[in-house]
Amino acid sequence: MELLRDTVHDSDFAFLAPDRRAAATAAVERGIECIIKCQVVIDGERTVWCAQHDAQTFAPVQARSYELPTLSGAESAGILKFLMSVERPSADVVLAVHAGASWFESTISQSLVADRAALAHYRNSLSVRIFATN
Repeated sequence: MELLRDTVHDSDFAFLAPDRRAAATAAVERGIECIIKCQVVIDGERTVWCAQHDAQTFAPVQARSYELPTLSGAESAGILKFLMSVERPSADVVLAVHAGASWFESTISQSLVADRAALAHYRNSLSVRIFATN
């Protein structure tokens, strides 16, 4: 998504024909729509994203036999970072970012209180480090 967006705005891609840039713009917009549809809603509340989603229903799905559908901090941190970089975000993008950030705040706080030892095990995880140090 970032590369597609760069092809539209970055001078390094000035060689691309206008129709290619237009196609990239449309692809980024469709990608953002897909991201919004994939945000997991639990009990009416938007949370974060899973590692894998169904291509038709956007529901969380199992990837490999040992990868159950779960809320993914690593993938979600990257998605939030991308969504926060959208220049003129829609109301849906703003809502997704606020909901995702709220989920991280509540989840990390609960994790810190509930089990510091388990969190220490994951301290090298980028997503945990980003949110635990703030």
